[in-house]
Amino acid sequence: MDEPISRRRVLAAAGATGAVAALRPLVVPATPAGAQGTPGYPDAVAAGDPLPDGSVIWTRLAPPADRGDVALTWAVRPEGGGAVAASGAVTAVEAHHWCVSVPVGNLEPDRWYTFTFDGPDGTSPEGRLRTAPAAGASPQHLRFAFGSCQQRSSPYVAMAAIEAEDVDFFVHLGDYIYVSDTGTITLDDYREVWRRFHSDPALTRLRSRVPIVAMWDDGEFYNGVDRTGDPARLAAAKRAFFEFQPTLPSDGAEQAYRAFHWGDLATVPIVDVRSYRDPAVEATDNETPEGAVVMDPGRTTLGAEQKAWLKDLLATSDATWKLVGTSYNVLAVRLGDTDTPERRAAEPDLVRNAGNYYPNEAFDDYQAERRELMEYLVDECIEDVVFVSGHTHVFLGGRLYPDYDDAASPLAAHEFVAGSLTADPPPEGVVRSLLGTDVGREEAIALLRNVEAAGLDLNAHLDYINIVEQGYGLVDVTPDEVHVQFRVIDTFADDAVATTAWDYRIARGTTPSACAATPPDPIDPQDPPGPSDPDRPAGPSSPGAAPSGSAGGSGSGSGSGSDPDSGSNPAGGAAPLAPRFTG
Repeated sequence: MDEPISRRRVLAAAGATGAVAALRPLVVPATPAGAQGTPGYPDAVAAGDPLPDGSVIWTRLAPPADRGDVALTWAVRPEGGGAVAASGAVTAVEAHHWCVSVPVGNLEPDRWYTFTFDGPDGTSPEGRLRTAPAAGASPQHLRFAFGSCQQRSSPYVAMAAIEAEDVDFFVHLGDYIYVSDTGTITLDDYREVWRRFHSDPALTRLRSRVPIVAMWDDGEFYNGVDRTGDPARLAAAKRAFFEFQPTLPSDGAEQAYRAFHWGDLATVPIVDVRSYRDPAVEATDNETPEGAVVMDPGRTTLGAEQKAWLKDLLATSDATWKLVGTSYNVLAVRLGDTDTPERRAAEPDLVRNAGNYYPNEAFDDYQAERRELMEYLVDECIEDVVFVSGHTHVFLGGRLYPDYDDAASPLAAHEFVAGSLTADPPPEGVVRSLLGTDVGREEAIALLRNVEAAGLDLNAHLDYINIVEQGYGLVDVTPDEVHVQFRVIDTFADDAVATTAWDYRIARGTTPSACAATPPDPIDPQDPPGPSDPDRPAGPSSPGAAPSGSAGGSGSGSGSGSDPDSGSNPAGGAAPLAPRFTG
């Protein structure tokens, strides 16, 4: 190169990728014979949406042209052997592409089961399902993985890694499939894409072994989908999603948002940020007339009804932790910060949180609604809220405030955003596509690490950015803390292992910080501190969190604590079970 590349020139590469392995290798099992679909059951089986007394089990039959409706039986048994715990009959119908979702009830809480289907094509591959702890129970541990964004252009090694993590369930936050914006229009078009993605044996094995809690993003529809889309196309995309995912019936035929409860340990709302949202804003500078619309209190990504549901659920939950899954990030990500203390003092009418934002669909397009939610958590003293998100193809960890440019603003919640599950272009490809410059792999990675550091400089509420690796989030929940690990894996290698790039601990009772009765006591992180920048601006305070880690990415943070007296009773129990697609 004739001149150095400015890190500012590639700050928009925050969706870039590659892979650098690190520490804590996880041995990924080889996919055994029989783990994939069979000729009669091409997508194998799946289970999802665990309740205390049941779960949804799912399969799809091969659809010969002359086949009409097909009668099946199903059976659920305790894992490890024993008598049949539940069984029944169901019909796979042509109208639903021979997809079958069976809500199974009357099971024991907090247990693993196996299940199979039987029909004219023989017995399906065996699947596993998990029931949640009973309402009123006090479980001591919950472990789940979360992630999003899976292309078909690279090995699905992350799926095998998630299976090996011994999780209770996997929260998939969307972009499960990617469709053609112009070519995927009809219901049959969408079904064909789902079939193609389910042809991967690592994905079908994960679905058969680990319960899935799924939410759509825009990949399941078309790029940038919102409530103003063509009704027929939106209906086709939603129907295909419900046909191919093991999801619980909802109050409305197209309602995807819902919540789960893990005894008195956790309430887990899964929100839909696509179906009710106002169109995105192209302008990224909220001080311009075009960009100022993101500050409009009337703009929404949740919709009035879902937002009221979420607020009520969080306010009335007696669970210790409230773990909110959302398809895209709540955290703000700025490329330029113009809301300085000096400008605030001199310009009383300055737009709050003024700046130029990363051009990514997220709550940055709905800044007034984000602030409304954070103020609600603080005003109502709703403790111990953690968001987990996807979509960006970037690992992000950070803190949520009503006003992240005000050092006095109380900490409302934390958020963790997982990178993509599969490969994007390698680092050198990202630099080449953005800058037209050929650099080697190591130089490209070093450049992107500088971009991460620049992002932290501009966003004091962020504790970690990783735009190089792919992977998923792993969350361990106990009555005393939430421990989040960012697990990265070389998605270009069939034999890759998952490693921890960074982890973060949140002690109970530390959010909202304005509601804490006493300052939290520090606890030591298990791992050495990760990379940090001693010159980074402090930003609003960060009580109750202890980050650690290594192996790529940039981050920092301090403090930790706990309150042993918060939380006690469950937020709810099992919802009535009724079939969605059973003929």
